[in-house]
Amino acid sequence: MSAQETRAASMAGAPSPEAQRARPDPDDTHKSLVRRITDVPESGVILACLVVFVAVTIARPRFASVDNLQVIGLDLANYGILAIGVTFAILTSGIDLSVGSVVAFSSIISADLNANAHWPVAACILVSIAVGAVLGICTAGSSRGSTCRRSPSPW
Repeated sequence: MSAQETRAASMAGAPSPEAQRARPDPDDTHKSLVRRITDVPESGVILACLVVFVAVTIARPRFASVDNLQVIGLDLANYGILAIGVTFAILTSGIDLSVGSVVAFSSIISADLNANAHWPVAACILVSIAVGAVLGICTAGSSRGSTCRRSPSPW
């Protein structure tokens, strides 16, 4: 648009093209917010979790009780601790899939000692930690030649 056309348009009361570009359209703002939310890969997982939570709460109203949500939070804390441990393996360019197996085996040993041998809880926890440490050292030693020398891509 030439300078004369711009002057003529502004005299006629029409906003200049620069002014039109400067004013955001409310629909564009809404679309960009929705687009920003949907562009995040985790948004689908979060949406799925919310849908499942609402569906289960409708089917069983006690599901959303404070007591049940506290139990769910306490149970999820175990997975958070495991995720922190696995993060170190991933950051060092390797993936150690044995973590879940070591945790499961250590938990079984601890539960068996507590339920069948009637050991105190503190002793079961210490034995479980020791078993997990020994198994972790064994799996690290056995995989050292295969992952540390070649350093395969984790992806």
